[in-house]
Amino acid sequence: MKAFEYYRYGPPLKVMTLVDKPLPQPGPGEVRLRLHAVGINGADWEITAGTPLYSRIFGLLRPRNPTLGSDIAGVIDAVGPGVTEFKTGDAVFGDVFAIWGGFAEAAVVPADKLLPIPEGMSFTTAASFPQNGTNALQPIRDADLQPGHNVLILGACGAAGTLAIQLAKRAGATVTAVDKGIKLDLARDLGADLVIDYQREDVTKRAERYDLILDYFACRSFRAYRRIMTPNGKYFFFGGSVTALYKMLMFGWLYARKGGQTFKLEAVEQSLDKQREMADLIAKGTIKPVIGGTYPFKDIPQALERLRMGDAAGKLMVTFPNA
Repeated sequence: MKAFEYYRYGPPLKVMTLVDKPLPQPGPGEVRLRLHAVGINGADWEITAGTPLYSRIFGLLRPRNPTLGSDIAGVIDAVGPGVTEFKTGDAVFGDVFAIWGGFAEAAVVPADKLLPIPEGMSFTTAASFPQNGTNALQPIRDADLQPGHNVLILGACGAAGTLAIQLAKRAGATVTAVDKGIKLDLARDLGADLVIDYQREDVTKRAERYDLILDYFACRSFRAYRRIMTPNGKYFFFGGSVTALYKMLMFGWLYARKGGQTFKLEAVEQSLDKQREMADLIAKGTIKPVIGGTYPFKDIPQALERLRMGDAAGKLMVTFPNA
């Protein structure tokens, strides 16, 4: 089989190589998928580049796993001992973050990381939401979002942000979407009540107050956001600069010491329940994943570079030959 591998940190176009590898065999509790689609995540680019520094959690000096890719969908063609919930021929999807292996024609993964693809859903759609769907749904649940709440979404036109807009509107909230101006028509189409181009306006200078702030690209002072939060407002962020991460981990509790405000690093939880819930909403047409571009398997490094440039709205996807 063919796979993209890398053995040193750097730009994907320079360090990723297409190689031939033996077809992996599933062990106990595992299945092998012939992959049909894989989603491109920000973590894929960060871990390949080795920056920010926290991205080297899987290998400080050199990568421990040479093949990345975590949002996957495909067809099972081999089943390991002890697997009873799936059989060969089943179409499945899942998030295999920390296991990886999606940037290859086949991958061996634990069966308990996968779900059946709903009837009528394409492989591309199924691989477009496992990780970022959780990043959108989890904070909405944690915040106990109610009708009439005011929500601010920073990075609103990314893969998670586009889903978060729809989920917040479904909960009855008023949504302000912040992103690059070239993407903001998309946010309007998804139901955002107000859109703000961060290159033209500083949202922290506005008079509005927010019950929930979702920050998908933390790069500003948390103190600045505190000024635009309601007394019991919640601020969740999902990564960003090393400085922002350090400040939140070390001093986040201080920001919330006075009053009832909450500041939290929202860690991704690999939850099959949340993925199943998102799959049901998407299958019913209640929520629509936004595909910002589709690349052939051979162009995975180019897809990662496109993500780095920051001009893609929604999720970038990769499809496989003969899929």
